[in-house]
Amino acid sequence: MNRNFDLPGNLTLEEYQDAPRQSIPFAIENNTRLTSESANLGASYQYDLLDNLTSTTALYVSNSATPEHPTGTNPFSGEFFKGNTSGIGGRITTAYTRSLGMVETVFTAGAEFQKDRGYSISFGLDEGELVADDLRESIELVTTQQIYFAQMELDLPYDFIITGGGSLNYLDYAVEDMLHTGTSSQSGLLKTEPTIAPRFSLVKKLDNDFSIHGSIGRGFSPPGRHEINANGRINSNLLPEDGVNYEIGLRGDALNRLNIDVTAYTMQLNNVIIQRRLESGLSRFENGGSASQKGIEAMAGYSLFNSPNSVFTMGSLWINYTYNDYTFKNYQLQDDETGDIHDFSGNQIPGISPHVLSTGFDIDTHSGFYGNVNFYFFDDRYITNANDVADEGYTLLNTKLGYRLKFANNFIFDLHTGIKNIQNTPYVGTLGVNGFGGRYYNLGTPRSFYGGVNLKYQF
Repeated sequence: MNRNFDLPGNLTLEEYQDAPRQSIPFAIENNTRLTSESANLGASYQYDLLDNLTSTTALYVSNSATPEHPTGTNPFSGEFFKGNTSGIGGRITTAYTRSLGMVETVFTAGAEFQKDRGYSISFGLDEGELVADDLRESIELVTTQQIYFAQMELDLPYDFIITGGGSLNYLDYAVEDMLHTGTSSQSGLLKTEPTIAPRFSLVKKLDNDFSIHGSIGRGFSPPGRHEINANGRINSNLLPEDGVNYEIGLRGDALNRLNIDVTAYTMQLNNVIIQRRLESGLSRFENGGSASQKGIEAMAGYSLFNSPNSVFTMGSLWINYTYNDYTFKNYQLQDDETGDIHDFSGNQIPGISPHVLSTGFDIDTHSGFYGNVNFYFFDDRYITNANDVADEGYTLLNTKLGYRLKFANNFIFDLHTGIKNIQNTPYVGTLGVNGFGGRYYNLGTPRSFYGGVNLKYQF
């Protein structure tokens, strides 16, 4: 998959309201953009070792290249950049099933391994051209992650299901700084402490094809490559986010037509990773204390008809709703220039819409034609930690039409086209959270047309 799109640069509110499709002068002079070329290949195989013992193995390889191109938003952050990341990974899972009297048990254990090797190199930028004698970054970063997991599921009398398990996680980053030497070199091995993530859940099946469920679990989210290596500087002090999540929900099917799934959750998160914009236009990622993340995720789907032998074989309506209440519990930030301490505790985390709604209609035909229409609503969201600036909400309407053909038993041919943002709504696609100097706004995709062809083979 190839991607290539321009970087117009974030605008102030006045610039955005005056001409939302304009670019900042630096972006025009240097033709700044983002380009990438990626490819992924994976395979999995399931095999029965015994009547009650099954194992599944999956392997993948990936490669993502970033050809040379000018990027950035000002002379301090502007650069001529090139990078490449290749990865390998695998996962093996073994499940053992056995009846213990009236109790059905399933024990699952396995391991997962991932290794990514990437390099990034950048030079100075002058009117869109590479400045050969201004090498700014030359770093190789190898990420290695190992996960070992186990889980036991008990199918108990009275329609109770209990699941308990956990994982042991290892993560490290090996840095090779090919530009700096001596005390300024960033080379070295960054290791996170091994993390145990336990989880417990309980499900009660009801008589009317519904069930209620609840769970408690601890998890962690390690910093990404772009957070560890931000602007060519390795942040060795960045810690993984970790927290405890509680969930309760209801799911089921009514009359074989109405499918409902509603879940409420609350997570208390520590070491929250926050992006901080600097005056130079560069970004810095840092741990920002603790946060509370509460929310509701609700989905409903209704089958209008399902007739395999009719002209119209399937028609359905669906609606998804998400409520997000994400707030800082304890977050204080020191101003780099004045030294003043700003306390954002109790404020909403910026960049997150409290209410998000999506709904749509899907239809399939016996001849192979299919189509859908979907509508999205995003609520207002704060832009700054201080919650003193907000971005207005917006709506989007999309549609897609395609033709799908299955032939030779295992081949599936898919030809499709569609329109995104039918109303041509101006909206902020990339929000510059905490952007310096009020430069928060970057226009989203206007009305656009797309198409594609897929050929799939099923083993």
